[in-house]
Amino acid sequence: MIITIAGPVHSDKTNIICERINDYLCSGHDVKLFYPIFLEKEEKYVIKGNDYKTKIIPISDLKDILSHITNSNKLIIFIDEFQFFDIKNSDYILQELSERDVEVIISGLDINYYGTTFANMELALSYSDKVIKLKNNCEICSSTEGRRSIKYVDGKPQFDGDLISLESDNVSYICACKRCFYEKLNDEQI
Repeated sequence: MIITIAGPVHSDKTNIICERINDYLCSGHDVKLFYPIFLEKEEKYVIKGNDYKTKIIPISDLKDILSHITNSNKLIIFIDEFQFFDIKNSDYILQELSERDVEVIISGLDINYYGTTFANMELALSYSDKVIKLKNNCEICSSTEGRRSIKYVDGKPQFDGDLISLESDNVSYICACKRCFYEKLNDEQI
Protein backbone atom coordinates (compact mmCIF):
# COMPACT_ATOMS: atom_id res chain seq x y z
CA MET A 1 0.00 0.00 0.00
CA ILE A 2 1.27 3.46 -0.90
CA ILE A 3 0.02 6.53 0.94
CA THR A 4 1.04 9.99 -0.24
CA ILE A 5 0.90 13.09 1.95
CA ALA A 6 1.11 16.22 -0.23
CA GLY A 7 0.82 19.92 0.39
CA PRO A 8 2.56 23.31 0.39
CA VAL A 9 5.36 24.50 2.66
CA HIS A 10 4.48 24.80 6.35
CA SER A 11 1.55 22.36 6.12
CA ASP A 12 2.98 19.91 8.72
CA LYS A 13 3.84 17.06 6.34
CA THR A 14 6.98 16.12 8.27
CA ASN A 15 5.22 16.38 11.65
CA ILE A 16 2.52 14.00 10.42
CA ILE A 17 5.22 11.56 9.32
CA CYS A 18 6.90 11.80 12.74
CA GLU A 19 3.59 11.06 14.50
CA ARG A 20 2.98 8.04 12.27
CA ILE A 21 6.54 6.80 12.80
CA ASN A 22 6.00 6.94 16.55
CA ASP A 23 2.71 5.04 16.25
CA TYR A 24 4.35 2.31 14.17
CA LEU A 25 7.40 2.06 16.42
CA CYS A 26 5.19 1.77 19.51
CA SER A 27 3.39 -1.17 17.89
CA GLY A 28 6.64 -2.99 17.08
CA HIS A 29 7.04 -2.22 13.38
CA ASP A 30 10.38 -1.99 11.58
CA VAL A 31 10.45 1.62 10.34
CA LYS A 32 12.79 3.02 7.68
CA LEU A 33 12.81 6.77 6.96
CA PHE A 34 14.52 7.90 3.75
CA TYR A 35 15.51 11.46 2.97
CA PRO A 36 17.44 13.13 0.09
CA ILE A 37 21.10 13.18 1.09
CA PHE A 38 21.81 16.65 -0.34
CA LEU A 39 19.41 18.29 2.13
CA GLU A 40 21.94 17.53 4.89
CA LYS A 41 19.37 17.09 7.63
CA GLU A 42 21.03 17.87 10.94
CA GLU A 43 19.08 15.37 13.05
CA LYS A 44 20.22 11.78 12.62
CA TYR A 45 17.15 10.37 14.35
CA VAL A 46 13.47 11.18 14.45
CA ILE A 47 12.61 10.95 18.12
CA LYS A 48 9.11 10.84 19.50
CA GLY A 49 7.84 9.82 22.95
CA ASN A 50 8.18 6.47 24.69
CA ASP A 51 11.94 6.32 24.01
CA TYR A 52 11.40 5.02 20.48
CA LYS A 53 13.59 6.33 17.71
CA THR A 54 14.38 5.58 14.11
CA LYS A 55 17.41 6.58 12.12
CA ILE A 56 17.06 8.86 9.11
CA ILE A 57 18.61 7.11 6.12
CA PRO A 58 20.01 9.70 3.70
CA ILE A 59 20.02 8.42 0.11
CA SER A 60 21.11 9.95 -3.19
CA ASP A 61 18.99 7.69 -5.41
CA LEU A 62 15.58 6.13 -4.84
CA LYS A 63 17.01 2.74 -5.91
CA ASP A 64 19.00 2.77 -2.65
CA ILE A 65 15.73 1.99 -0.83
CA LEU A 66 15.68 -1.53 -2.25
CA SER A 67 18.82 -2.53 -0.32
CA HIS A 68 17.04 -1.66 2.94
CA ILE A 69 13.93 -3.77 2.35
CA THR A 70 13.69 -6.81 4.61
CA ASN A 71 11.27 -9.71 4.54
CA SER A 72 9.67 -8.44 7.73
CA ASN A 73 5.89 -8.31 7.52
CA LYS A 74 6.09 -5.33 9.86
CA LEU A 75 8.25 -3.15 7.58
CA ILE A 76 7.01 0.41 7.02
CA ILE A 77 8.89 2.70 4.61
CA PHE A 78 8.69 6.48 4.85
CA ILE A 79 10.09 8.75 2.13
CA ASP A 80 10.19 12.44 3.05
CA GLU A 81 10.78 15.31 0.59
CA PHE A 82 10.00 12.94 -2.29
CA GLN A 83 9.77 15.82 -4.79
CA PHE A 84 13.54 16.39 -4.55
CA PHE A 85 14.63 12.94 -5.74
CA ASP A 86 15.78 12.51 -9.34
CA ILE A 87 12.81 11.42 -11.43
CA LYS A 88 14.80 8.91 -13.48
CA ASN A 89 14.08 5.99 -11.11
CA SER A 90 10.81 7.14 -9.56
CA ASP A 91 8.47 5.14 -11.78
CA TYR A 92 10.55 1.96 -11.36
CA ILE A 93 10.79 2.31 -7.56
CA LEU A 94 7.12 3.12 -7.11
CA GLN A 95 6.20 0.08 -9.21
CA GLU A 96 8.59 -2.15 -7.22
CA LEU A 97 7.27 -0.91 -3.88
CA SER A 98 3.63 -1.24 -4.93
CA GLU A 99 4.22 -4.91 -5.86
CA ARG A 100 5.76 -5.80 -2.49
CA ASP A 101 3.92 -6.48 0.73
CA VAL A 102 5.18 -3.33 2.38
CA GLU A 103 3.47 -0.12 3.46
CA VAL A 104 5.03 3.01 1.98
CA ILE A 105 4.25 6.54 3.14
CA ILE A 106 5.51 9.32 0.87
CA SER A 107 5.58 13.00 1.79
CA GLY A 108 6.38 16.05 -0.28
CA LEU A 109 5.42 19.29 -1.94
CA ASP A 110 2.94 18.65 -4.73
CA ILE A 111 3.24 22.06 -6.41
CA ASN A 112 6.48 24.02 -6.84
CA TYR A 113 6.87 27.77 -6.45
CA TYR A 114 6.40 28.18 -10.23
CA GLY A 115 2.82 26.97 -9.69
CA THR A 116 3.32 23.66 -11.52
CA THR A 117 3.43 20.12 -10.17
CA PHE A 118 6.59 18.29 -9.22
CA ALA A 119 6.85 15.36 -11.65
CA ASN A 120 7.87 12.95 -8.86
CA MET A 121 4.80 13.81 -6.86
CA GLU A 122 2.56 13.31 -9.90
CA LEU A 123 3.92 9.76 -10.11
CA ALA A 124 3.54 9.18 -6.37
CA LEU A 125 -0.05 10.37 -6.47
CA SER A 126 -0.81 8.09 -9.43
CA TYR A 127 0.55 5.01 -7.59
CA SER A 128 -1.11 5.87 -4.28
CA ASP A 129 -3.83 3.81 -2.69
CA LYS A 130 -4.59 6.76 -0.42
CA VAL A 131 -3.85 10.49 -0.78
CA ILE A 132 -3.81 13.05 2.01
CA LYS A 133 -3.85 16.63 0.68
CA LEU A 134 -2.86 19.22 3.25
CA LYS A 135 -3.22 22.97 3.35
CA ASN A 136 -2.33 25.74 5.77
CA ASN A 137 -3.32 29.31 6.44
CA CYS A 138 -2.22 31.75 3.77
CA GLU A 139 0.66 33.75 5.22
CA ILE A 140 -0.48 36.82 3.24
CA CYS A 141 -4.26 37.12 3.78
CA SER A 142 -4.82 34.46 6.52
CA SER A 143 -7.27 32.48 4.38
CA THR A 144 -7.52 28.85 5.48
CA GLU A 145 -6.99 27.72 1.87
CA GLY A 146 -3.17 27.96 1.64
CA ARG A 147 -2.22 25.43 -1.06
CA ARG A 148 0.70 27.11 -2.85
CA SER A 149 4.29 27.95 -1.94
CA ILE A 150 5.94 31.28 -2.75
CA LYS A 151 9.71 31.61 -2.78
CA TYR A 152 11.21 34.88 -1.51
CA VAL A 153 14.77 35.93 -2.32
CA ASP A 154 16.05 38.98 -0.46
CA GLY A 155 12.48 39.74 0.62
CA LYS A 156 10.99 39.69 -2.90
CA PRO A 157 8.79 36.97 -4.46
CA GLN A 158 10.58 34.92 -7.12
CA PHE A 159 8.87 32.71 -9.69
CA ASP A 160 11.88 31.68 -11.76
CA GLY A 161 15.42 30.47 -11.22
CA ASP A 162 16.65 27.33 -9.50
CA LEU A 163 13.79 24.99 -8.69
CA ILE A 164 15.63 23.60 -5.67
CA SER A 165 16.78 26.35 -3.34
CA LEU A 166 17.06 25.57 0.34
CA GLU A 167 16.01 28.13 2.91
CA SER A 168 18.88 30.36 3.97
CA ASP A 169 19.52 33.90 5.18
CA ASN A 170 18.24 35.35 1.90
CA VAL A 171 15.87 32.58 0.68
CA SER A 172 12.57 31.73 2.37
CA TYR A 173 9.23 30.21 1.46
CA ILE A 174 5.69 31.02 2.56
CA CYS A 175 2.34 29.30 2.15
CA ALA A 176 -0.26 31.20 0.10
CA CYS A 177 -3.80 30.71 -1.09
CA LYS A 178 -4.33 30.54 -4.86
CA ARG A 179 -5.60 34.12 -5.03
CA CYS A 180 -2.56 35.58 -3.27
CA PHE A 181 -0.19 33.31 -5.20
CA TYR A 182 -1.53 34.48 -8.57
CA GLU A 183 -1.65 38.13 -7.45
CA LYS A 184 2.05 37.96 -6.53
CA LEU A 185 2.84 36.09 -9.77
CA ASN A 186 1.00 38.67 -11.87
CA ASP A 187 2.69 41.56 -10.00
CA GLU A 188 6.09 40.04 -10.84
CA GLN A 189 5.21 39.65 -14.53
CA ILE A 190 4.14 43.28 -14.99
